[in-house]
Amino acid sequence: MSLSLLLRRSLVAGLVALLPVSVVLVASRAGAEVAAADARLVLRIDGSINGVTPEQLRAAISAELGVRVDLEAPGVQGRGVVVVRFQGTNAVVTFESGGHGVTRTIPLPKASAQVSVAVALLVGNLARDEAAELLAELQISVSVGASASASASAPASASAPAPASASAPAPAPAPAPAPVPVPVRPLPAGSRCTWAGATLGADFVPGLGSSTTEKGRSAVRIASLNGIGGVSRGLVGVEVGGAFNIQTEFMCGAQLAGAVNVVTGSIAGVQLAGGANIALDGKGVQVSGGFNYARDLYGVQLTGGLNLAHNVYGVQLAPVNVTVGRVHGVQLGVFNYADDVDVPIGVLSIVRNGRTHIDVFTNDSLMSQIAIVHGGRRVHNIWGLGVQPGFGEKARLAATYGIGIRAASSGSFTLDIDALFTSLTRFRGTGERTMEFFTFQNELRALFGVPLVANMQLIFGPSVRVLVSSDPETKPVGPLSGTKLHDERGAAPYSNGTATWLSTGVTVGLRF
Repeated sequence: MSLSLLLRRSLVAGLVALLPVSVVLVASRAGAEVAAADARLVLRIDGSINGVTPEQLRAAISAELGVRVDLEAPGVQGRGVVVVRFQGTNAVVTFESGGHGVTRTIPLPKASAQVSVAVALLVGNLARDEAAELLAELQISVSVGASASASASAPASASAPAPASASAPAPAPAPAPAPVPVPVRPLPAGSRCTWAGATLGADFVPGLGSSTTEKGRSAVRIASLNGIGGVSRGLVGVEVGGAFNIQTEFMCGAQLAGAVNVVTGSIAGVQLAGGANIALDGKGVQVSGGFNYARDLYGVQLTGGLNLAHNVYGVQLAPVNVTVGRVHGVQLGVFNYADDVDVPIGVLSIVRNGRTHIDVFTNDSLMSQIAIVHGGRRVHNIWGLGVQPGFGEKARLAATYGIGIRAASSGSFTLDIDALFTSLTRFRGTGERTMEFFTFQNELRALFGVPLVANMQLIFGPSVRVLVSSDPETKPVGPLSGTKLHDERGAAPYSNGTATWLSTGVTVGLRF
């Protein structure tokens, strides 16, 4: 055998022997890369804050969670999504994973250097409270990926030892991932809405019926019929109770009770009760005759009495609506209260973190008023008292209620579109009887505000008015007294007919 042939055969044998090792190394490195990619969270940022860059925010969240976080871009995917929306002086943060998510709102620090820290802490709390299992998996996968990468590179390092002169201390081992706290609250009900393992159930009262045994009380029911009331761990269908229904963990579907529905966890569906509905979190609708409570609700609260919540993403409709946090939507009632709300509509709406002004103004008919303007960032109410010197032989007291929309706002001006209702009722006594004459003025105005000095604006703008009166002595006055549309009043002081005028006008005043 020639020497060249022997060398060729030896080289081929060596390559064949090294092939399995190469496959193992490549597979190890590929596994590490897949594990790292699988550990990724995607960060989406809506809006901006001066002095805070997306990279600063990404780095702060990554450091807080201890996992890889990438900014949203085409082709970037991950196990979860973190959405940060900057809205005015607030940050709205959403953590989404596994088809469900949770949202919280915080006021932003005044110092821009603290914004990234505050948002990162909130993301960390949401992730640990609402998706602890996912966060643990991500941190473990990061650790496994790092270990696989290190073990894959070990043989290559051994085959090429470093020179003696380049000796250096061995790197310290990577610290183990920090323990993940136990979730404070259960995952939203949407993650549990499955019929697997669900059973039929019926109770006369809790403890008498399907809930007599511990197994029955811890069951998930697909359909439940309760005489007076029943209890179970969860619901993934329909439940009807003569007086009350109780779920100790979650509800997916519909609850109907003569008096009360109670879910001490999350809901996804409809609660319908003659008296009250109570739930912690969820997505759906609460309808009751007297009272609804939810901690964080995505949906609608409708009742004939009181709606109470911590945060609402939707609509509250009741005579009294109270939210001790933020309403991302509409409050519609006689009395509304919230820390912050987009659209409060009611006779009296109090927004603790809203805007409040005092307006002093007059119009072309010389009606002069002082009014309180108060509301949320978009919608406000107006309550005013004043005097109308014309419309007859004596001046009349004017009481005004209105609702308005902040149509535009900038450093140089504001624009409000207001609808006002003013009453100028007058009583007149004779020897025979006392008569009440009503006069109502409905007004739509566009009110501009221009800053004059600190905390003071000049307000002015045009308006359109409709005046309706049963008072024989009423007649619009001023340079823009309007056009009479009809007059059915008689000449006698006891006339019961009405008259209507349509007019344009102007308003001018000061805002403090």
